[in-house]
Amino acid sequence: MLYQTRGEKALTLNAYHSLLAMRESIEAAFGGELHWHDLPEKQGCRISAQLEGGWRAPEEEWPDLQDRLVDGLIRLERALKGPVGKLSL
Repeated sequence: MLYQTRGEKALTLNAYHSLLAMRESIEAAFGGELHWHDLPEKQGCRISAQLEGGWRAPEEEWPDLQDRLVDGLIRLERALKGPVGKLSL
């Protein structure tokens, strides 16, 4: 998950919409669909991925879940690093 804020909500929304304009290429780099939330009631915005499973899963499934979480975070970082780096501060 990426939660970002730029101080003022208008600056945050501007950055969010810049990333949203690159949604197709970001999701292609990630390798799947992401969830995009502008969070109007909050100061920041969020981009996240949904993975099946969680703390309610049987404990024997946790190692696989941890592997999928690490993989998802690595893919999300790779997909967003370039686009976020191009945003003007």
